[in-house]
Amino acid sequence: MLTAERLRSLLRYDPDTGHFIWRVTRTNSRPKGSRAGNLRRDGYRAISIDRRLYLEHVLAWLYVTGKMPAGEIDHADLDRAGNRWSNLRPATLSQNRANTGMRKDSSSGFKGVSFHHASGRYSARIQVDGRRMTLGFCHTAEDAARLYADAAEKHFQKFARTA
Repeated sequence: MLTAERLRSLLRYDPDTGHFIWRVTRTNSRPKGSRAGNLRRDGYRAISIDRRLYLEHVLAWLYVTGKMPAGEIDHADLDRAGNRWSNLRPATLSQNRANTGMRKDSSSGFKGVSFHHASGRYSARIQVDGRRMTLGFCHTAEDAARLYADAAEKHFQKFARTA
């Protein structure tokens, strides 16, 4: 298991930029003083240490606090590669999922809202701690979006993202 001491001996973390810089030369392509890590296809940055790949935001948490995160680490601004200390916060899985944008395949144009064909109305739904809840049915997508927004604020407070 990677320790904070081992991490700090290999890398320097800048909390203002979120960048890790090598303190030692790893390879010819990773000399001392170069930025560590690579951007993955999913948008997260990762760094290989001792033949194991670590997500950069997890390493930032370990570097600053001295401990591996107990749960999820949320990027407040949704930028998966934005690992500034001010952008990172501990979260439950439910909170982390609440702080996501609207799905790209949304047919209603609103997060948490879909058209319910059987009733001919819009349905507002939310998932909290793994439990999916139907919030209600509305004649307009905008009214259903308001139901979702109210429930998101109630259940997720600062993690609520409604668009």
